[in-house]
Amino acid sequence: MTIINEGRLRFQFPDGCRAIKYDDTSYYRNQLEKAVNLKAVDIIVSTNKQSISFIEIKDFRGHAIENKKRLKSGELACEVAEKFAHTLAGLVGAYRTEDSALFGLAVDCLKRNKRTMEVILFLQEDKIAVRLHPSKKRRTDQLDLLRRHLKPFGVAARIANLEDLPTGTLWSVCTIN
Repeated sequence: MTIINEGRLRFQFPDGCRAIKYDDTSYYRNQLEKAVNLKAVDIIVSTNKQSISFIEIKDFRGHAIENKKRLKSGELACEVAEKFAHTLAGLVGAYRTEDSALFGLAVDCLKRNKRTMEVILFLQEDKIAVRLHPSKKRRTDQLDLLRRHLKPFGVAARIANLEDLPTGTLWSVCTIN
């Protein structure tokens, strides 16, 4: 089992999944972030040769007010799409330079086959913020924007949280105290 912590959240991936905290890899930190100022998604996971997921984690619990504009304006969806595009470019570089930590994931991602590719915005919010602003409508709006931004890449988009993981997800997530 692979465990990846991000802030107050713990993601657990079963054996058979190749998961990496991409924005913590030395290749990203030393080659891409510093040299060309690329952004990155938090986690990349390849599951049993069937799918590859790019997970961007946003935990807005306790930060609803300062993130309200990002949610309403569509800035968050644009940011996630940009991070995905930068990550994809980074995986091309990792493939071409045969980076030892990322080469396997790069091959999984770039091989032309029936593998599905998706971007998951893991968006955790305060329960009170969700009650004050109808979350289904807000989530639908975010998902529509995200899909629009990702359309040129031919990838699926999903939004998840602790109470609502995508159907068929092999991994789990919980809160860390």
